[in-house]
Amino acid sequence: EFQEEADGPNGWSLRRSGVAELIRARRPALVCCQEATEAMLAYLGGELAAEGYQWVGSSRRPGEKDETAGMLFDAGRLELVDRRVAWLGPPGTAEGVAGWDAAFPRTLEMGLFRVSSSSIGDGGSGGEPIYLRAVN
Repeated sequence: EFQEEADGPNGWSLRRSGVAELIRARRPALVCCQEATEAMLAYLGGELAAEGYQWVGSSRRPGEKDETAGMLFDAGRLELVDRRVAWLGPPGTAEGVAGWDAAFPRTLEMGLFRVSSSSIGDGGSGGEPIYLRAVN
């Protein structure tokens, strides 16, 4: 990715297929990612699309391809019902501007997911829906 040379043997291009394989093997319903770029999430979403994974995330600098606090989720088990993004900083700090003494803007991603009845084994009994709130 953008730090590829500085990361050397830990560069994303050398790790990304292993990350996708780990997710494919473990099948988590939700993966919360810290400091993942949109390109990283798009790669994982593309590699895992056949398994039903989708991703959401917002650049910490609106309008620029930058890092996110995004989420990768199994759309067969979780339905994204609501999503919000907050930029962290003192009141009045604009989106995409570093707050307090941070070197970079910081975001908080929140997702509300409805859990599929088939993923919790109730056999589709029609009971009250179960929700999962993720804060990343």
